[in-house]
Amino acid sequence: MSTVSDTLRLDPRRISWSRLLGDHDRIAQQCAALVALVQRDDEATETASILLLELAVFVADHLGVEDEVIDLTLAALRTGTPPRSAVAMTVALDALKRDWTTFLVTWTPAAVAADWPAFAVAAQAMLPRLAAQVRHENELLYAEALRRGIIDRGEPILH
Repeated sequence: MSTVSDTLRLDPRRISWSRLLGDHDRIAQQCAALVALVQRDDEATETASILLLELAVFVADHLGVEDEVIDLTLAALRTGTPPRSAVAMTVALDALKRDWTTFLVTWTPAAVAADWPAFAVAAQAMLPRLAAQVRHENELLYAEALRRGIIDRGEPILH
């Protein structure tokens, strides 16, 4: 029996449920670590810049994989999902992507070092949004993508 994954030729070595959930776990852990860092009394600007760069690279890689899954899952759900829900989810994700890009462009290592208090406030606003988005995707999209054969279960990913 052919699945949507077979038809669309998504590579299960690159896109699987376990990979996507593992990525989300890692993103949430990195967000939590960075928020904890900015809540400390000392200004760990160098460490924060390194953690932010690592998170940015990981999120960029993840989005390259995830965009395909989200698009295909939303397309598969169109018959059973109210259009407003699909549009609202897309609008929220697009806003987060824009805000994330602005955050990364704004908070270069030099900017973090120059204004740690403002970076701490900005990080505490942005990182929980990113972590909430990955939880939301886990709950709404990935289970449905797995159920519909858009992605396969895959092997556990340890970070």
